[in-house]
Amino acid sequence: MNPGYAELKAADRVVARFLSEYHKNWHNNFTGLNKRAHWHAIFSARLAGNDGVSCRTIHRTLYGSYGTDIRTCIERINDCEREGFVTVFDAAARPCPASPGCLIGATDKMRERFDRHCRTAIDEMRAAFGDAAVDHYVHTAEWEHFEYDRRITDWELTRGFERY
Repeated sequence: MNPGYAELKAADRVVARFLSEYHKNWHNNFTGLNKRAHWHAIFSARLAGNDGVSCRTIHRTLYGSYGTDIRTCIERINDCEREGFVTVFDAAARPCPASPGCLIGATDKMRERFDRHCRTAIDEMRAAFGDAAVDHYVHTAEWEHFEYDRRITDWELTRGFERY
């Protein structure tokens, strides 16, 4: 732990300080985009490949987690687009207004800011919780990703056979 965290004795104070620093980090990179739906739209677009992520996919996550309706989801996507973090396009890769059927892709500005945000957050986590705790979570995430990639779902099998 760095000196800024070492002075805090209670675990809840360490976590509160970390969350405060995380919020500052997010605000420095994504000023004005402070709603949960903004985070989901940015995260989903950053992780999607060049094909983008569908608005419906983001909405399903938001609805399942928070009960967010599709109009609110589209409004948050519009916010991210106005700030220059995402592009909105149709299945033919033509620009279009945000709608339930559109796709969302990350811009270079968003990739750079998101990656900077993640590096800063990991550094702050290491300062707050120590290298061993962060390394454990990284290893766990890598293992879960490995296990996920090993599985082939019934849908993937069916879809794969339909295509070939």
